[in-house]
Amino acid sequence: MGQGDDLEAVRRKALATGASDCIVEDLRDEFVRDYCFKALSAGAIYEDKYLLGTALARPLLAYRQVQAALKVGPTRCRTAPPARATTRCASR
Repeated sequence: MGQGDDLEAVRRKALATGASDCIVEDLRDEFVRDYCFKALSAGAIYEDKYLLGTALARPLLAYRQVQAALKVGPTRCRTAPPARATTRCASR
């Protein structure tokens, strides 16, 4: 989510560390359009200086995680801390 990472490198790393599949998406445009603009318009700034980027990203990450899970049909999903932006899903 805007960390500047090489998205294909993220995918390769996930597969190299044992993932059977990996879905990596660039969500920056959706994040800015659907979350940041609305939050900033509402004045969502903590202590007059923090823009709450990580907190704002969580709903989008959770939504897209569920959308990906519905495609592949896992029985369980888990996500790592937002800084890692990884999701693990277990198939049936």
